Amino acid sequence: MASALTLSLNNVEQSSLVTGATGFLGRHLVRSLIEHGHTVTALSRQHPNLVTPSVRFVSGDILNEHSLADATRNVSVVYHLAAIVPGKGGQAEQWRVNYHGTRLLLKSCIENGVKRLVFLSSVCAYAPPLNAVIDEDSPIGGGDSYGQSKAAAELEIANAATNDLSTVILRPSQVYGPGDSGFTSMLVSMLSGKLLFLAGRSPRPFSLVYVDDLIEAIVQAGTCPNISSNTLNIAGPPTDLRALASAYAAITHHTAKCVPLPISAVHLAQELRWFSRNLSGNAMRPRWKSYSANQVYGSVLLGGPEYSASRAKLALGFEAKTSIQKGLENVLSRDN
Repeated sequence: MASALTLSLNNVEQSSLVTGATGFLGRHLVRSLIEHGHTVTALSRQHPNLVTPSVRFVSGDILNEHSLADATRNVSVVYHLAAIVPGKGGQAEQWRVNYHGTRLLLKSCIENGVKRLVFLSSVCAYAPPLNAVIDEDSPIGGGDSYGQSKAAAELEIANAATNDLSTVILRPSQVYGPGDSGFTSMLVSMLSGKLLFLAGRSPRPFSLVYVDDLIEAIVQAGTCPNISSNTLNIAGPPTDLRALASAYAAITHHTAKCVPLPISAVHLAQELRWFSRNLSGNAMRPRWKSYSANQVYGSVLLGGPEYSASRAKLALGFEAKTSIQKGLENVLSRDN
């Protein structure tokens, strides 16, 4: 499997496919590939607002073998970003798209002679209990259906790697940036309020990565001829809620009043919130989810482990360049 990573990608600039091209990360990636002179095929259920001769749009679904065959034809590199994330679909949908969709995409890649597949997984693929610092040798398995479906897809991809198809798996920490209506919007809403609730007086750090830094790593994973490792964490240095509030205040001159809460109370509130969402979204018996320190992958309230990105630096030259303050400045200026 490792020998597949030495493959030379001679024509990657002319033939890249992006799945999930209209999503938050997909839009950023397509723009970056175009800026680098790549010709891009965009696979999406919705027609993207990408009016440029550099993009070939394929209307389709990751579960549709015909659209996958069309999208992967004459393509050298596939960037697989399409996924169902928590809050956007139930357990069955996550498994259909994240796992079975990846299997179908792999089949099309092999049949059409794709040279490299870059799979955007997640740190949620790691199996709890989580250590304070997590590197790529930590066991995978996931703690919920999203993480489990990503971990299962990773195993399929690793087993499919050959001398003809090299594969790179990226596990990003929590991502933020302009155009994100999920985590980033929630974070800005928290920071802009009058009160800022903290879990304890000294918030536990967690890992964030700015979208442009992640996109740079994704492009490098697809274009670098020789990669020393095929599974890489992508994460910025740990931060915490007080540091985020301080950066926000420096930009906007708005300072929220910090209100520490008992950590146990925050744990219970998060667990009840998960249970309620799971109950309303599934006909099956709801599952309880622990929010103890060794079960949280990265939470703005409860923090999370540190994800080592040292291998990504060696393999790709990756280094998170965007400071928290600069990242928030970009979010606030571009989203307004």
